[in-house]
Amino acid sequence: MSTKKGPGSPGPESSATLPLGQMTDEQFMVMVDRQRAMFARLADAVAAGAELSRLDRKIVAAALKLAASNLPDSPPRSRGGAHRAQFPHGDAALEFVAMVRSPSHPVSETAAIAALAEKYDVSIEAMRKSIKKNAPAAEALFD
Repeated sequence: MSTKKGPGSPGPESSATLPLGQMTDEQFMVMVDRQRAMFARLADAVAAGAELSRLDRKIVAAALKLAASNLPDSPPRSRGGAHRAQFPHGDAALEFVAMVRSPSHPVSETAAIAALAEKYDVSIEAMRKSIKKNAPAAEALFD
């Protein structure tokens, strides 16, 4: 039996996980840092042509599908300047799902959309459209 881990395999310290709503800010940032490191290792392995495990291939496929779903259908148009037209739709969708699913601090969908629109400096309608398009992919990552 092989104990070899693939480029994206979690370390032993990641075996005990908490639901997002029960994490402290520090625990959440540790989790995010680990996920970023895992994605960086996977990207390096793919670029090097390394053989990936089945799980690693599934993770890469899911990440690519999420990235593809975030590509715009039309060029950005904004009354407030170019910076208002562009924001990380996938990140906003992940934050939205985390906010509304939080067991300890749940937020209504309307309040979450308003908070995210303010955070990313876009209109509530732009955020609502983005969430409608991207939330299903983000929810799949939480399930």
